[in-house]
Amino acid sequence: MRLARLSPLPLVLPLLCVVAGVASTASKLIIVTGANSGIGKECCRHLAALGGYRVMMACRNVTAGHEAANDILRQHPDACVECHPLDLASFSSVRSFAKSAVGGRAVSAVIHNAGVMAVPYRTTVDGHELTFQVNHLAQFFLTELLLPNLRRAYRDTGELSRVVIVASGAHRWASTNNQGAAGGLARGAGAAQHEVGAGGISYATEMSRGWGKWQAYAGSKLCNVLYAAELTRRYGGEDSGVVGVAVRPGTVRTAIARHSPLLRFIFTLVQPFLTSVEKAGEVVSNAAVDPYVAAGAYYDKDVRTPASAAGQDMELQAALWAVTMNILVSGGDLQRAVDLG
Repeated sequence: MRLARLSPLPLVLPLLCVVAGVASTASKLIIVTGANSGIGKECCRHLAALGGYRVMMACRNVTAGHEAANDILRQHPDACVECHPLDLASFSSVRSFAKSAVGGRAVSAVIHNAGVMAVPYRTTVDGHELTFQVNHLAQFFLTELLLPNLRRAYRDTGELSRVVIVASGAHRWASTNNQGAAGGLARGAGAAQHEVGAGGISYATEMSRGWGKWQAYAGSKLCNVLYAAELTRRYGGEDSGVVGVAVRPGTVRTAIARHSPLLRFIFTLVQPFLTSVEKAGEVVSNAAVDPYVAAGAYYDKDVRTPASAAGQDMELQAALWAVTMNILVSGGDLQRAVDLG
């Protein structure tokens, strides 16, 4: 099924929201992470053009975020845009964002756009390998913290709340085997090592266990696909109304490739064949608002497409959920039962 192409909606009510925080009549709050540049910024621009949404830009670099917000407001002066700091490499920052920036407001959609690709090995302040935390753990954590907000929007409107995760075709490269999936968590000295079962994601995050930046990226992207499906299965019922969608926006040249000189060179060679950042932003934001998007599905641009065999493995989806919950609960970040949901 293709995503329906949305034409700009008429502005029926005056939207009086600016970065400074003037009260707004915009009805639905959508959060976009990594919103100060690239696909995230274009998501916000597209939502601003549609109208009817309060767009919350969540940015690690909040100065750049405010500049991006002002750029959008110059083009769409009636739009409703706000900007807040969020660093996914810090669970403390995630917790502060959920509490201080979002608070008790209803949230219609969260677009998990922020991510890293092919970054040098390092661990976060929380003790996890950077790619795994930014591209999966922190996204999961933020969604769990915002679950009451997402459920409130569903109760208020009767429309499913969406968790949109920017995925990648790289999920097909993730190291897996065919021995079946069972959840497991092991911690090595210094840096955490996470393996999803004997037959799941081979996600060793210690240098001594063969860590590689591209393997780490591919593994995190498989996590995105698995997570979207399992979130839908656990929270998509009528009592909760929160669903996930994984979207590959196409091959786009953005700042995410800054850590890979080879990839930057390749992007330069194939520039005419790449998806524009504007189109990618439109595809991803439409996944948050288009009523025809299938819950729990994987989309390649605007076309629903089968994920890899591993991405469709229901045992592996459940195993990743259990492992992730164990990491967050055992670390004291989530105070809830591992099997809740």
